[in-house]
Amino acid sequence: MLRIRPANAKRPRSCSDVTLAPGGWSQPLSIPVPRSTDVSARIMPAVSTMRAVSWAGPRAVEVIERELTDPPPGWVRLRVVGAGICGSDLHSYRRGGPAVNTPGHEVGGVVEAVGDGVELDTGANVSVEPVAVCFQCYECLIGQTWHCQNRVFLGGDGAGGMAEAMLAPATSVYALPDRVSPADGSLAEPVAVAVHAVNEAGIRLGTRT
Repeated sequence: MLRIRPANAKRPRSCSDVTLAPGGWSQPLSIPVPRSTDVSARIMPAVSTMRAVSWAGPRAVEVIERELTDPPPGWVRLRVVGAGICGSDLHSYRRGGPAVNTPGHEVGGVVEAVGDGVELDTGANVSVEPVAVCFQCYECLIGQTWHCQNRVFLGGDGAGGMAEAMLAPATSVYALPDRVSPADGSLAEPVAVAVHAVNEAGIRLGTRT
């Protein structure tokens, strides 16, 4: 079921601080990790709001208005071009996800704004790695970033890409080659899962089981 939420409705605001030290920076930055944004309490100019999907209960989602925020230091804002629907999204759909969150972790888009310290150019086509990590905990320091103690899952416990725009750490976006569109770039995360499985299994061209 899909419902359109009135623009004058409100959602709560919450945030959590995660310290990120993007590669190449000598000092870590303590930056806010966006988890949700308030819905505009009045009609705002198009530039300051965006449409986003929100969970509305089991098997129910709605399209609401959220604030379009500038990226904090070390982060970028994307104009979302493609967002995939994962099996985990279907699980959340069936049981009803947190109302404050925007789902969507398979995302491709175009960089439209960058925070301080980010060298990525606006207009770049990118794919998003949905797990934001701190690069400082023990797991990160030994290269097991997927076990980061401070990780935030964009589209899970952090705002995701089923929206007109999305915030992501610059360390979690990857420039796409010219031959890959940002819509196709939304498939990079699920393809990476399959490639990882093949690599872990040691399967090579010509392998037979």
